[in-house]
Amino acid sequence: MVLAIEAPAWQRYAPLDTRQLAQTLLRIAAHADPRALRSHPRGPKLRSNKKDVSGGEAQRHVATARVLKHGKMT
Repeated sequence: MVLAIEAPAWQRYAPLDTRQLAQTLLRIAAHADPRALRSHPRGPKLRSNKKDVSGGEAQRHVATARVLKHGKMT
């Protein structure tokens, strides 16, 4: 926090004990809008093209012994 805010701005909070400082920071944070503080808004997710193999084919279980026996995946 000290790096983001110059030292003179912290002078008013120096006399506060830990509990008072925590309560003050929570009151300040309650009014902050995180979306306004975001450096770059997230864009929409891009759709990926996964149409090469059907879902059932991609998740089908094949026994390793059967693959080794036939020499290929069926």
